[in-house]
Amino acid sequence: MTVHVVGSMDRLEWGQVSFWWRSLMCTGFDGEVHMLVRNCREQTHRELLELGIHTHDVNSSNFQIVVERFSALRDLCLSLPPDDWVVACDTTDIIFQKDPTGFLEYMSTDYSLVVASETISFEHNDWAKRNLKVSFPEWWDELSGALLYNAGSIAGLAGDLAELSDDIVKHCYLKPDAKNHDQAAMNWLLRQDKYRNRTLFTKALDGWCYCCASTVFAKPHEKPHLEEPLPDIRDGLCYMPDGGLACLFHHYDRGPSLKRAACWAVERDWQAFAVKDSQVPEPRIPAGLPHFPSLDEMHQVPDHQPRQHSDDLEQRVGQLETLVEQLLADRPIRARRLR
Repeated sequence: MTVHVVGSMDRLEWGQVSFWWRSLMCTGFDGEVHMLVRNCREQTHRELLELGIHTHDVNSSNFQIVVERFSALRDLCLSLPPDDWVVACDTTDIIFQKDPTGFLEYMSTDYSLVVASETISFEHNDWAKRNLKVSFPEWWDELSGALLYNAGSIAGLAGDLAELSDDIVKHCYLKPDAKNHDQAAMNWLLRQDKYRNRTLFTKALDGWCYCCASTVFAKPHEKPHLEEPLPDIRDGLCYMPDGGLACLFHHYDRGPSLKRAACWAVERDWQAFAVKDSQVPEPRIPAGLPHFPSLDEMHQVPDHQPRQHSDDLEQRVGQLETLVEQLLADRPIRARRLR
């Protein structure tokens, strides 16, 4: 089986995605790594190439990177053999815990696409609810009670993923004033006859990807509506009930103590991996990345507790976000770039 891993960067430096790459290398993954790049410095391109990462330019238009990445992903997938597997995921908030090849090898051949559950429905997740109502209100009745699936942790056969990516782009282009609507488009598409029967809709405990933004960091009023049992997070890693690890751990950076623990876990494995393989470049740890505590310090890090939210503040923020989204939907606003 041939597997490619694809990430994307827009106005990012290498240090902001280095944990993504290092964690992937530590799993023993030996396939090709690709990066869809937009608005990055030439030095960043050189750093990616030095590490053997294939770079692909993303459309330099001002349209959202979350949509344009699917345009570039479509083109990349069309350049690959249609039966190659492609793992397309976010870069700044995902770490790999296991080589995804193993999961894909043992998956039923009935499926050619894989997505990860957020364990909550559109109607019970504040962000997804507002986003869907503003972006695709015509789909609200159909999707409101449906489980939300994440658009930043997808896998698929290259031919099928190219087809899905193209459809996501086409639907998003129909709503040019909407924002971050790639996930809503993907969720609607995957429930249509064209894709439904070839998609593996994984749960939080299936071992593919755990998305903790909507679970660990769910707001108090959202948590009673979580629909699935959740994995165990300890020492910065995400464990399944059998003690194994999920392939991908998503949104680990949403809380400082969890981010610190997860980054330390990656750095610890990376140092051991780099010693074992002298051909691996020395890790770059740019200024501004989290402090890596010693193992003794790690024992003193308290168990991660979700951030406490003020209901009044959340309500005010939600009202403001809804107002802004409505204004943008009614009348496009062009923001001037600050120099």
